[in-house]
Amino acid sequence: MRSLERRVGEEIYISVVSFNGAFRKEGQPYRLLAVTPYPSPRAHPHPPKRAYPHMLVLESVRGAGQKDIDWRSGQYHGGAVNLAHVGTITTRPFPQRAGEFLYANLDLLAAYYGRSTAALLADRVVPARACVESGMPAGRGGQPSLPAGSDCGPSN
Repeated sequence: MRSLERRVGEEIYISVVSFNGAFRKEGQPYRLLAVTPYPSPRAHPHPPKRAYPHMLVLESVRGAGQKDIDWRSGQYHGGAVNLAHVGTITTRPFPQRAGEFLYANLDLLAAYYGRSTAALLADRVVPARACVESGMPAGRGGQPSLPAGSDCGPSN
């Protein structure tokens, strides 16, 4: 979580999965207000029904040149979201470079793309250093597991 906690106060972009498995990537900037513990993490075989041990507190940010009426017509204006429901967190709306990814939930992305997590990494859909995968194995005390060398996800 350290890499996300360092971004508190900055603008980020997220993709969120809904319970029907669809992703919403708006291009809407959000200010990250806090990364807080989630009191009831849970494992589940279906990724959208999981709850990870952290959630984001967000505030929507009006984009440059947006009129108030356009800004208010977006679907998500801030609040809290559990990291289990976030597909990606990036530093720009539609990232083009690996360094623009702060977080990627491989299980959700694999379900969305209908591909294995290994295939997503091999095709560089998301960079391995930003990935969380495999839900919450019992041996980690409810923490999502991370690939070796990851700088994203929960700190031990």
